[in-house]
Amino acid sequence: DRAENIFNDILKQDQNNTSAIQYLLDIYQQQRDWQSAINMALLLRKQTLNKYTTSIAHYYCELTVIAKEKNDYSEALFFIKQALKYQENNLRANLIYADLCLLNGQIKKGLNIYFV
Repeated sequence: DRAENIFNDILKQDQNNTSAIQYLLDIYQQQRDWQSAINMALLLRKQTLNKYTTSIAHYYCELTVIAKEKNDYSEALFFIKQALKYQENNLRANLIYADLCLLNGQIKKGLNIYFV
C-alpha cells in the first residue's frame, strides 16, 4: 500500500511518468486488481503504440473468469467482449467466449468460435 501511494502521488504530479505507471501496473498485477491493471496498461499503451494490447486482453480475461465464477454471465460477457476488442485473435479470450456462448445456450455460435 505504501509503494502504491507513493507512485500514485508521483502520477498526480506527472501523469506521463512511465516508470510510476509501470510500477503501479506491477503492483496491481501482484494484487490481482485487474481493473486497476487495465487502467495502467491503457496509459502505457498510449505511450508505447499499442504494446500493452495483449496484457489488456489478459486482464479482461481475468475479470471474465471472476464474473463467471460468480455466475454473473452478463458481466462475464461484457468483459470478454472487451478482451476481444483489444485483441480479437487472442486464443484464451476466444475459448472463454465460446464457453460462455455454450453456457448461455448459444451452441452454434460457441461451436463456430471453437472451430474458426
